Amino acid sequence: MKILLIDGSCGLKLDIFLGALLHTGVNEKTVHEEIKKLNLNYQLKVTDESLSLSSAKRVELMIDEPSNMTINYLISLIETSGLKPKVKTLVSDVLLRLSFTMARLNNIPLAQVFIEASLKKLILLIAIAIAVEELAPKKIFLNSLSLGSGMINLGESYIPIPSPVTAELLKGLPVSFGPVEGELVGPVEASLVNTLVDEYSFPSSFIPHLYGYGLGDLKSNNFHALRVIIGTKEERIFLTDEIAVLETNIDDMNPEFYPYIQDKFLKSGALDVFLTPIIMKKGRPGVKLSVLCKPFQTEKLCNLLLTETSSLGVRICYQNRKIAHRETKKVETRFGLVTVKVARLRKDAPILRITPEYEDCKRIALDQDIPIGEVYSETMKASEILVTNNF
Repeated sequence: MKILLIDGSCGLKLDIFLGALLHTGVNEKTVHEEIKKLNLNYQLKVTDESLSLSSAKRVELMIDEPSNMTINYLISLIETSGLKPKVKTLVSDVLLRLSFTMARLNNIPLAQVFIEASLKKLILLIAIAIAVEELAPKKIFLNSLSLGSGMINLGESYIPIPSPVTAELLKGLPVSFGPVEGELVGPVEASLVNTLVDEYSFPSSFIPHLYGYGLGDLKSNNFHALRVIIGTKEERIFLTDEIAVLETNIDDMNPEFYPYIQDKFLKSGALDVFLTPIIMKKGRPGVKLSVLCKPFQTEKLCNLLLTETSSLGVRICYQNRKIAHRETKKVETRFGLVTVKVARLRKDAPILRITPEYEDCKRIALDQDIPIGEVYSETMKASEILVTNNF
């Protein structure tokens, strides 16, 4: 799976982000050709710069434009252009998310929302959307986003960073203050992050292939660097979790107790309980009792095992397991409703198998005095509609 990782430790600005994407090898000519479809008078200058022991790209955008424009005008400009559909969708979503937030916070109609430096931000957003489409990552990651620190002037007063709109757009996302003074993330960038990013963390393991660095404008305080990484990550098919395995060997307990003990473990939250015949020292036959549970249940179930069995010790190990997605459904049969377990490799994958719940089949067989095999077969036939409809 191809992934794009955005390192937000130095914040995120549109021009710097674009420079980092171009530095990974995105075709600059493709970006220019697409932006020209807006028929705007602009100049986009991309220069190669040195960055310590590496290189970087700096983007400068010059355009003569009114100081601000309404969201309706910007959306109309996008929709009537010849931009690619995916580019239109991403840019429109970013601007609409921003505008809805501004309208709600200021208690004004959406049509009255004005976006400062509108065309400049629009062109940078379009260029970023084009670059992302050309890179075509299957998933986009962003680690904790640094907001900067200090105060910003909102005209009527000074306010702590981030601005109210930025703060609203970043609610629920991992952020941090610093590492330098100044605003490192603005409202447009916050809306872009909220729209573009799939997962707010760095993957635990991946293979990096390309690094891209973007530099800010030397004439302003926005001169820091931003890094992006293009890599591959093994795509997870199965759900993965950790379980605890409790085991003990028993050779001196009444075997009539085992069904009672198994039932008690299951009612106490164990995932599974099973018995394995073993030969112990001196050739004595015995049983290995195994209990699977969640790690946080270890103490509780160890106490139960030592209390309810003749064992004086428990072995504990922790294991990772991969599990298929499972859900339960009710199917209508001529005997009544029966619960079935539906298994898939993942939630959105085709159905692997359907299994009737034993306890439901047993209850119906006893209540109606019919063979349990007949209930089971009838339930499997009734379940075929789930497979046909890929429920």
